[in-house]
Amino acid sequence: VPAGYRQAITSVRFVNSSAGTVTVPKGTVVSGDVTIGDTVQTLYFTTNSAAVCDPLVDGGAATVSASSGRSVIIVSDYANEYGELIGTSDGTPNQSFMLLENPVVDGSVELYVEEGSAYSKWSEVQHLIDYGPFDQVFTTYLNSNNEVTVQFGDGISGQIPSNSSEIRAKYTIGGGTIDNISTDVLTNIFYVPGYDSNALLALQSIVTVTNTEVGIGGSDPEDTAQIRYLAPITLRANNRAIGLEDFKTLAL
Repeated sequence: VPAGYRQAITSVRFVNSSAGTVTVPKGTVVSGDVTIGDTVQTLYFTTNSAAVCDPLVDGGAATVSASSGRSVIIVSDYANEYGELIGTSDGTPNQSFMLLENPVVDGSVELYVEEGSAYSKWSEVQHLIDYGPFDQVFTTYLNSNNEVTVQFGDGISGQIPSNSSEIRAKYTIGGGTIDNISTDVLTNIFYVPGYDSNALLALQSIVTVTNTEVGIGGSDPEDTAQIRYLAPITLRANNRAIGLEDFKTLAL
């Protein structure tokens, strides 16, 4: 399966200038601007753990890792705790729904299907044909514009969502080579889980942030030339590494 947008990772350093200890929660989104040609673009990274900024330790500084992108729940006007509303089932086989935001980080999609007053989480699989009529599974694919579509089964290979049930998706918006940033780009605390605008302003007044390392690991979807080269190679070793050439093939 061709790869989609992949995240970059970096380290961000929060510095607390107040007299008390401040904990910046996991899931905090920091941002910064980069210039591509004549266009200024804002990039977002999300912290992977909480940063405890104690003024008595390391001058009130704390460093944590952050991955590029931010949750669609923060962005979308059509989202709740189960994600963005991408459609409603009509009970027919092979239904598909396109995600509304782009770019989508490869492998970040979680899908929730309404069942009465609750939602059940369905599992992403590579091939629907490998599953039965009662398996709550879906698959994803990229179109030529690198937009992501989710597809359900036909009632034989994969369950069909119940008629009139909402389909909601959680995913991360971001990724790509653009996220391989230089140091000192991420200088704004954009979003903090559980904080309203007043609490966010108060935090911004006492805590500063910057990325102390470059971003690494961000990549764009494979283009046609890469797919033509890599697709045949994946079949040569048949998922088994016996000789040196097999190790090379699987690594690529």
